[in-house]
Amino acid sequence: MFKRSIGAIVTAPFQARHWRAVINTFRLLPRPIAHLQEYVTRSQAGFPKAVDIRTPTGKITAQLHHPDDRLTVNEIFCRGDYEVPRTAQTIVDFGSNIGISALYFLSRNASAKVWLYEPNPANVEKLRAQVAPFEDRVVLNPVGVAPEDGVLEFGFEPSGRYGGAGLDFPDKQSIAVEAAERVLAGIIADTGDIDVVKLDIESLEEDILRSLTPDTVSKVKLFLIEGPLATDMFQDTHEATVYGPITRLTRR
Repeated sequence: MFKRSIGAIVTAPFQARHWRAVINTFRLLPRPIAHLQEYVTRSQAGFPKAVDIRTPTGKITAQLHHPDDRLTVNEIFCRGDYEVPRTAQTIVDFGSNIGISALYFLSRNASAKVWLYEPNPANVEKLRAQVAPFEDRVVLNPVGVAPEDGVLEFGFEPSGRYGGAGLDFPDKQSIAVEAAERVLAGIIADTGDIDVVKLDIESLEEDILRSLTPDTVSKVKLFLIEGPLATDMFQDTHEATVYGPITRLTRR
């Protein structure tokens, strides 16, 4: 289970993004007090459970399987870590986990289409069920992504929230991976520009980005990357900003 450092707890009240999360909890969740209580206490009771969320396209329901999934709801829907234009149509989600990020992207408008990539077999089953109401707007790929095609050893932990290639978690599995460049180039060939590429795979993020060709990079309007990146990443075509743990690369 995720544990916050003392430093993170002490500094949180002084960061605007956390106040934004609190305000949006009351705006977006029908039971905000219960959500905040369970968020703070990490209550283990009652899982799996459903959480209703107000979105631009109406109410949706997220299925949570672990207390840490509530963290993900907070980060994505309330704190706005993956904020995208409501007009975004073509979204690629590398590291889809159990589908909470997919629900966010799918609920920005009624015609957005999302390509999902998730290597953890335990997560894939939950992901498939999570996005079932939107099956006509998702393409689910139960594989990982990497700089090149192949098979990599992944480490996973019980909640399913954390894990990645080469990470030292208890559950180790050999997983097929597809080259990110080939994946994105194929989607671009079908759709033209990609509005959003979200990359949260706990490892290899920078290696994957550096494997992309300039032509592919130029076709992506917005990259959302979990974690810090080198300051020179795509500087000729994209402007970098940082929002909490997310690096945003926006096409100029």
